[in-house]
Amino acid sequence: MAKRLVKNSVILAAVGATPTASNAVDISDAFQPSFSTKSGEYKQFDGKMGTTKTWVDKDYLSVSGTISAFLRSNGGGANIPKLDEMFKMAGLTGAAVDTDSDGTNDAYVYTPNSDELANGEIIWYLDGIKRHFTGVSANLKLDFEVGAPAKASFDIQGYSDTPVEEANPSVTLDDNDLLVVTSMQAVTLSGTTLSVTSCSFDLGNQINEIYAISDKSFYRSDFTAKVSITEKVGSDIGYWAELLSGQVKSLEIELTDRAGHKFVLHLPTLSYTNVNESGTDELEATREFIASNDFTITYM
Repeated sequence: MAKRLVKNSVILAAVGATPTASNAVDISDAFQPSFSTKSGEYKQFDGKMGTTKTWVDKDYLSVSGTISAFLRSNGGGANIPKLDEMFKMAGLTGAAVDTDSDGTNDAYVYTPNSDELANGEIIWYLDGIKRHFTGVSANLKLDFEVGAPAKASFDIQGYSDTPVEEANPSVTLDDNDLLVVTSMQAVTLSGTTLSVTSCSFDLGNQINEIYAISDKSFYRSDFTAKVSITEKVGSDIGYWAELLSGQVKSLEIELTDRAGHKFVLHLPTLSYTNVNESGTDELEATREFIASNDFTITYM
């Protein structure tokens, strides 16, 4: 008997429609979700021992897991990025924008929205087994580590149907350049370039569930975006004074692919929450912030 291979995996994702082969997500890691049912035990008292039985809600099978993908350019201009459907599932709205007012859209910009039910559908194929997830909400995390491709992670929650046998579809994956975080990329905090080793962004979607008669859904009740930057420390340790005085900062992370196409995470309003120092040979500092809802993600 042939073995099921976890590497033979295909993920399709869409918001507002059932995803097709054109909605393939180019994943960077194997998708390994968890499933949960509503079930329990009860006893039937018939005068004997060992009468415990179980019950299961046949209409409830929830799924959770993380879909990870390397960040790639959009090929330049106002092209829609291949991760667009996943960004929408996480509560971001994208639009083509004319940044230089020349009458031609030259960028695609994402901003956070307040749509609680910005959920979608995911179809997951694993070596000829198909599962269809509905009512999916997601949280977005971005990781930038110098010397590695930037990565997006989508923590999803939704509902699964019963798996069926169906061959993996043929899909076209994202052939745009990876956005590699190199020492030549720019990370600036309030206009000052930092010697950063890593940055992380967590949109912080608070995902809740309604499970009632005629109403079964996951939804976003709020979000609290958090940012962490780790840097090599030189002679300037002014971050302690900034933390204690409650200074508001701004952060911009700009990545460029080999063809000059850009990805920019712009966080104009950051409030300090903590500073940590570590290291034995070289001192490193990690600054932690909460970001306001005026951030943007720009492809151009």
